[in-house]
Amino acid sequence: MGLAALAIALLVPVAVGTQSMPALGALGMLTITVGIVVFGAEVWICLAGLVALGLFPFIDPLGVAAGNAPYWLFGFALAGGLMVATFVARTLAGESMVRPQLGVLLGLTAALFLYTFVILSQSSPLEVPTLAAPFIALPLGALLTFMWLLHDEALVQVQRALPVVIVAASAWAFMYVVGSTGQCSACQQWVGTYGTNAGLFGAESRLYTWGQEAFLVLAVLAVARALYRPSTLWTTIACLGMACTVLQNSRAQDVAVFGGLLVLLIWRLSTMRAVARLMTAALGVLAFYAVLSSSVGEHIVNGYQGLSQGSGTGAYRLGLLSDLRQDFSMLGLGVSQRTVDAGYNVDLGIPNTVLILGWVGAVLQTVILCVAFIRSLLVRSATGVAFAAVMAMLLLSRPSLPILETGPGSAATGVALGITASLYVRAKRRAALHVITKVRVT
Repeated sequence: MGLAALAIALLVPVAVGTQSMPALGALGMLTITVGIVVFGAEVWICLAGLVALGLFPFIDPLGVAAGNAPYWLFGFALAGGLMVATFVARTLAGESMVRPQLGVLLGLTAALFLYTFVILSQSSPLEVPTLAAPFIALPLGALLTFMWLLHDEALVQVQRALPVVIVAASAWAFMYVVGSTGQCSACQQWVGTYGTNAGLFGAESRLYTWGQEAFLVLAVLAVARALYRPSTLWTTIACLGMACTVLQNSRAQDVAVFGGLLVLLIWRLSTMRAVARLMTAALGVLAFYAVLSSSVGEHIVNGYQGLSQGSGTGAYRLGLLSDLRQDFSMLGLGVSQRTVDAGYNVDLGIPNTVLILGWVGAVLQTVILCVAFIRSLLVRSATGVAFAAVMAMLLLSRPSLPILETGPGSAATGVALGITASLYVRAKRRAALHVITKVRVT
């Protein structure tokens, strides 16, 4: 890894020299380069990733950074650049890696990237760059993450850097919970609150943040880890993640997360003995009843009743969909000012994708998530099931949540897809090595 760090230390300052304000940029990148040599590139990839996910303290991910680009895109570009640099350096150093295979998931993701690039190039994405960037970031993030994790050393370094993400995400969730009480304005600034609404703690206790979209993925993964090997630490982190999700007071988020948790519960039941399975199932039923009987369950039920009666937020979203439907097409409008005028709205999910990428792009996105769900289950490990739960949550969220249409959400989903593809390839590698070893022994 020393050779990889040295190569990055030489290449990064050269790249910075082409940017505006070269002196300031070179100073900042020199600091990062020293950090890479001392701590490894993965720490900085994780830190830049937190900016892209909207989980970095006191930074609004959609706020404008240097070069008139939003902070999330700056973090995404920095993390992606470091991924490429470490991959090249490790390849040149001859470090061990998994043989890359273009399977169904990667093939579909590459197809989505090319399709999105063509559709956007036919329009005027620079007129609304913050609208266009997430659609490119989703497949690009998946491909870069998969490439980066091909080296065995990358996985080792990620495990060492993972505590940075765990601490940051846990702190974000804690600040969100405290900020929801309305007694801590600094906590609200920590999580990048851009608006409030009525929540479980009363008026203005629901905090609107862009990081919430990416945090949902991490919350489900935390629950999966707590179920796999229960401990006080991980149980606390999982409960904190669920508390943060419930306090968001979003029906669509609650239903999507509960769907992901159902996948985890089914998996956990399948690994237990009969008595433990019966007790766990009973506890699950009681927990489900408790949720339905609580204000959270009442909120969900009222939402569906309002939808059937033509009132509430459900009817509001149907109204948005009705206005948007007239501009649906097979290949989409791309991104331009016309897209905004057509009715693009952050209160919608997959309809926005249909508007921009057409039915072809929307179907391709959905198929990719379905394939990723199946691939995760085929890994036959706790980690694979965890990412299957994430894919189930994303599929359930698509009708009304713009998780794939905004920056932090698309970045998180792209990384999850890349990890899923990597897990599947590594599982096949282990299976092949097992067969070879068994043949040799025989």
